[in-house]
Amino acid sequence: MIQSYYHFSEDVKEAFKEYLSHHRYTLKKEVWFQDQFCYKVVLENEYNLLIIEVDELKLIISIGFKKDQKVYRIDDLLSFFYPKLHIDSEKDIYNIHTYYDLAKQKGANSKELSEILVKHNLLGELMAYQTIIKKHLSHIAFDGDYSWCNDYNQSGRKIFDFVTDP
Repeated sequence: MIQSYYHFSEDVKEAFKEYLSHHRYTLKKEVWFQDQFCYKVVLENEYNLLIIEVDELKLIISIGFKKDQKVYRIDDLLSFFYPKLHIDSEKDIYNIHTYYDLAKQKGANSKELSEILVKHNLLGELMAYQTIIKKHLSHIAFDGDYSWCNDYNQSGRKIFDFVTDP
């Protein structure tokens, strides 16, 4: 079991490394909790922190705005601003990954296929989130208008306190 955790963590690290090579964020922190099957990466740019966690093969992305010192889950922000948006359907539209099918057609063994599945599904979901954030939340995150915060606070959705070392 420990060996499979190790392989999973290496696949996740590779996916994040590939993601970082294409984007304008810098790596602030990375953590692997082997016993909890969780991986966390904190990316930073001038305006915010992007906190990406993998827990039991589930991707959780949060954004911490430096201006208001709060951290919000991306899925919660999307459902607040776009209540009719079906987040999973939206992710499916932009989560384009054909590596697994191509490898299977080329006769890859089950170990290779499982590594490809973890790495490229995760990378595909990261890319999908990136597109969704650009499409739906970029104006909220980068226009300097935080008037929506009070309405969000009153909506009852979770808000996390911003910490200097997430």
